[in-house]
Amino acid sequence: MAFKNIVVPYDGSNPSRSALEIAKDLVGADPEATLHVMSVMTVPSDPFHTRPLASEALADYMLVEPDLYERAFRENVKHMRDDLKAELASTLEDLACEVVVDVMPDLTPVEGVATYVRRHDCDLVVMGRRGLGAVRGLIGSVSFGVLRAVDVPVMTVK
Repeated sequence: MAFKNIVVPYDGSNPSRSALEIAKDLVGADPEATLHVMSVMTVPSDPFHTRPLASEALADYMLVEPDLYERAFRENVKHMRDDLKAELASTLEDLACEVVVDVMPDLTPVEGVATYVRRHDCDLVVMGRRGLGAVRGLIGSVSFGVLRAVDVPVMTVK
């Protein structure tokens, strides 16, 4: 089975850098393939949630203005995407395949990766694993969650 649409969830860690190198080897020379390198930007479930003001004397909470929040949110996503592109520019420059560098806002890293896979019809996830938590032993909680959340093969890389 040849993979033509691979996604690498990237967080700058050594395992994610290793995953990117493996994904590059899998599709980098194929001009018909696409390599997606994406990061997840976690966001609150209620973006207009109340939060404490700096001075307790003023009020207990305030509501964020929706238009202001939307502009700031879009700007943050753009800056994060631009920073990721700049960080990876030299790593990705010699590939023959199409390269997409993106940021996916979502509630959790697992949900962000799973949503990205579905939206972009990816056929393989190549991701780093750390295995730092309780369940896991061999793979980390995000890797384990992605494995359970997507319907495509997941390759984990230490």
